[in-house]
Amino acid sequence: MSRTCVPAGSPEGGKRGLSQSTPWHAGRAPAWLRLARFAALAGLLLLGALITLVWLRDPDGRRGPAPRQDAIVRWWHRQVLRALGVRLRVFGRPAAEACLVVANHVSWVDIPVLGATAGAHPDQSVDFVAKGEIRRWPVVGYLAARTGTLFLVRQGSLDRQRAAASEAARHLARRLRAGRRPLVFPEGGTGDGREVRRFHARLFAAAVEAGALIQPAALRYPDPDGGPVHPLLPFVGGISLPRHAWRLCGLRRIEAEVAYLEPFPAAGPRRELAERARAAVAGWLAGRQAETTPPAQTWKRKRMTSPSRTT
Repeated sequence: MSRTCVPAGSPEGGKRGLSQSTPWHAGRAPAWLRLARFAALAGLLLLGALITLVWLRDPDGRRGPAPRQDAIVRWWHRQVLRALGVRLRVFGRPAAEACLVVANHVSWVDIPVLGATAGAHPDQSVDFVAKGEIRRWPVVGYLAARTGTLFLVRQGSLDRQRAAASEAARHLARRLRAGRRPLVFPEGGTGDGREVRRFHARLFAAAVEAGALIQPAALRYPDPDGGPVHPLLPFVGGISLPRHAWRLCGLRRIEAEVAYLEPFPAAGPRRELAERARAAVAGWLAGRQAETTPPAQTWKRKRMTSPSRTT
């Protein structure tokens, strides 16, 4: 079962899509729509910065009323998807209990996709874990910090990185015990979307310590040609965030899929837990790709016959 929860922001309203035989470049948005979307994203960043000054919590966890804050954060993520023209399909449901959500990582678009859907009810949002460099990004880093994002130090010696990951796991365990829903990208960074890379196991210790569930989530941005991922969606190759956002604003519509898979208890070594979560994500993506890949066409050469002659 799936549900479509975010309409596209294109003039068609998301009711008509590209056919399986349409190349991706045929789905370009007109120049005026591209500019409008980019301006809308910039406006949402400024609006988010203003809202955080009034309602949302700081990095130490002090904040306004929790239900209202979570509802605002989720609303903001939905507006980002709408501004980008994302048509989102959701498979499965987030677990009702507090759990550690772990997902594959393809693009910065993963953040609003999960932020808009990963709560167990409409007024619940999630707490992201991000690399420490994001905290220094203009506006974006400020918004992330004020909305409770936990930043993970990945610089310095290996011992320092391990100590930082252990400290982050303890913070996540406290949030799990408080009923929150932390969300981790265990691959450690974005990939090209064609395969699920190794899941790092250290942060899985948070679920073990808190006795919480682990729920894998699979993200997919299908290519209109039937490939596993749209060529413009992966946030890789050192491209800047504004430049990548400008590229995505030039698409008439973005197809996105997220699947919330069966949660399982955090019982056993964390490496086994990480492998189990990765296998679940990779299995769903492979199955979904097999479902949506158009069958190969076979062409038979017709035998040419000359018209009959009468004598």
